Amino acid sequence: MPLNLLGEHADEIRSHLDVPVVIICRSGNRAAQANRTLAGAGMSSTHILEGGLMGWDNGSRPLQRGEARWDIERQVRMVAELTGRD
Repeated sequence: MPLNLLGEHADEIRSHLDVPVVIICRSGNRAAQANRTLAGAGMSSTHILEGGLMGWDNGSRPLQRGEARWDIERQVRMVAELTGRD
């Protein structure tokens, strides 16, 4: 879920979760922000994957990768180029 939508959906998320949750992002920074948002909404069973997926991968831990995708910025640039917008 995008971080900017988390706050408005925190109550809905909390109502569906009765087990500990690990919050994961690429580097760990957005996960920490998400954790603060969810803690503010009363969720206390959240944990952060320290260092994010990059830290997990750099630690030579198992990681199953799906099909490679472009990040959103690259997608926007491609569309802008195709439509002639800068």
